[in-house]
Amino acid sequence: MKMNTKSILAAVLFASAGFVAQSAQAATPTFTTTLNLIDSSSPFSNDIFGKNTHFVDHFVFSIGSGGDLDAGFYANQGKTDGAKITGFNLLNSLGNVVVAGSGVGGSWNINPFTIGSGSYTLEVIGDVTGKIHGSYNGTLNVSAVPEPETYGMLMAGLGLLGFAARRKAKKSA
Repeated sequence: MKMNTKSILAAVLFASAGFVAQSAQAATPTFTTTLNLIDSSSPFSNDIFGKNTHFVDHFVFSIGSGGDLDAGFYANQGKTDGAKITGFNLLNSLGNVVVAGSGVGGSWNINPFTIGSGSYTLEVIGDVTGKIHGSYNGTLNVSAVPEPETYGMLMAGLGLLGFAARRKAKKSA
């Protein structure tokens, strides 16, 4: 019977650890705003007040057609005015991580890659390290990627130009 009690206690501890880990992954945003992409670009920033404050900021944006995404920012890491960034992610409309950004210190970015149309969220996670507040700022850039139909039309147009030039050359000879 003593062995069963230990097994049950171990199972309860493992289950509790699993619930804690799962709840840590699904962090509730402390700040959410919508970005308006003007000329395929938008600045984003936040100033968080309160020493030792943990923050999860969400910047929501939409893309009409596929494009290349490039996002980066700089966080002020000073002792009296600082923010320590611990995560920089791109989330899809379901809240799942599409790509995790990378960085060290105050400079984080998401390397350019192609995304489809839809709604996305840029997530910034960190802690205030300053005595009073912390801040960061950055820029989100989305550039259009030509769709396959565009390349098809370009090839067809070039083919027609070549055909017309060849026909004209035969008439001249």
